[in-house]
Amino acid sequence: MKTPGLINIDVCGLCNRTCNYCPRSSSYPNEKEYMSIELFKKFVFDLDGYTGIVCFTGRGENSLHPYFGALAKILNHPTRTYKTRIISNGYKLWERKHYFELFDIIILNSYDSIEMMEKRKELFPNAYHRYWDQNMEPEEWGETVVQVMNRTEMYEGTATDKSQINTPCVLPSVKIWIHWDGTIQKCCNDWTNTDIFGNIETDNILDVWKSKKFVELQQNLLKGNRACNKVCSTCNRKLDARDKQRLKWLTA
Repeated sequence: MKTPGLINIDVCGLCNRTCNYCPRSSSYPNEKEYMSIELFKKFVFDLDGYTGIVCFTGRGENSLHPYFGALAKILNHPTRTYKTRIISNGYKLWERKHYFELFDIIILNSYDSIEMMEKRKELFPNAYHRYWDQNMEPEEWGETVVQVMNRTEMYEGTATDKSQINTPCVLPSVKIWIHWDGTIQKCCNDWTNTDIFGNIETDNILDVWKSKKFVELQQNLLKGNRACNKVCSTCNRKLDARDKQRLKWLTA
């Protein structure tokens, strides 16, 4: 792919949840850190001509950013050529509804109850709604609900499945990740922030995608060579049905 189909950006280091499948429930810090408006503006400027999807999502809850509204407006400017998406737990949904409505695609995760999800459906009938019962144990979730992963050994609830060491991975071939501090990462599962491919403060995200280092990683992972990368070699993420379709297309 000449450009990533999806650019995920995480502008906030805080989350108001400690879900049992997430490293925040055990070892990952809750940081009161935010991406600056100036850095975010630079990122959006670099997206000139990009036609994929830019998504507010990450290890934090982006709507907790003190200037969430300003960032939403900057991202959703009228001359953009890309689509916008937000994935949120809806914590700030009611008081910031008009900012959520700026996004082309809204995905809301409800954790407290089915009733909460149904109430949100009334408020946002065109959004995608998902319910995650955070009281369930990991072995009860099943792949139809969520794929429980070890987050490259950051999540203590699962052990590394060594059988995945030769399994292809498509994630860095279809999307790229930006942390709140501007660092560019290959994947949302690198919770240790080990592999840094650049920083949007000094690098254009689309140039990083085409860089030799990033392309070589993509090629190795599509071949199933997770051992090429220390972080990937400890990840137990499996190929789901959508990944298998992507793999077929990417390797055709």
